Amino acid sequence: MDNNHSTSELPAVLSKKSNMELDGSIHIKSSLRISVNDAGDVILIPIEDTQFIEDFFNMLEVFSEANEKIRSKASNLEGVEQVKPIKEEIKGMMAELDRIFGEESCKKIFGNIIPTPYAMAEFLDQMVPILQKYTNERQSKIAEKYSKNRRIGQKQQPPYNPYRYKKKKRR
Repeated sequence: MDNNHSTSELPAVLSKKSNMELDGSIHIKSSLRISVNDAGDVILIPIEDTQFIEDFFNMLEVFSEANEKIRSKASNLEGVEQVKPIKEEIKGMMAELDRIFGEESCKKIFGNIIPTPYAMAEFLDQMVPILQKYTNERQSKIAEKYSKNRRIGQKQQPPYNPYRYKKKKRR
């Protein structure tokens, strides 16, 4: 069989309107939809993207460090002067949230405000269990799906029973 096809014979991408019939279809859930306010705004979390997972947990560390910076800066200041360094740190944290969760995520989550560190912590405290629940369920499904007892494309056969078949007597 000749496997040398010219590139003009093979379509680069099939469009939905293509005359060619599909042999199958694959759809992989690649993101979680999370409602973030009473207006019904949603953020999409690319949960199957390992870079997102890494960025999210790195962000938690960065936020923890930023929280310490806020405490140390604010402790030396009084009145309105306390708010300025807090706002600057929060703006940086908001930019990081928008980078990871998508443009204008902070606007969807917090509205048109610069949130307090407590509001940001509350968001993250609510987000972590959602991500953990999904990943735990996903790991369980994968473990079940690819266990050593699974047979792909075959019916499960009962274990061999030597008494199941009667021996025929020869004449």
